[in-house]
Amino acid sequence: MENDGDTSNQEAAKRVVRRFLEGWHRAKGNVDALDDAFEEIEAETTAILRANLKRDVRACFGFLPETAAQRIDHAGRKELDAWAERDNDAATLRALFG
Repeated sequence: MENDGDTSNQEAAKRVVRRFLEGWHRAKGNVDALDDAFEEIEAETTAILRANLKRDVRACFGFLPETAAQRIDHAGRKELDAWAERDNDAATLRALFG
């Protein structure tokens, strides 16, 4: 992994932790508020996963077709996780996206 990616991921992780702590303090024992905080964190981590997957595809294949970018943008978390696990071993975009 490139150093820039590490720095970017570290900053993203810090944002997620800050968001969690802010949500925790806002919740003050309120389960609904805590659920909202967890939803925000899930959205943030999903956005990070999408950005990392796009970056990795560009690094591996030298380009990211618009159709692939759209698939990534509209995929659910389970599908994103599966693609992220395959992205280092896939020899083609077809192999990556199945």
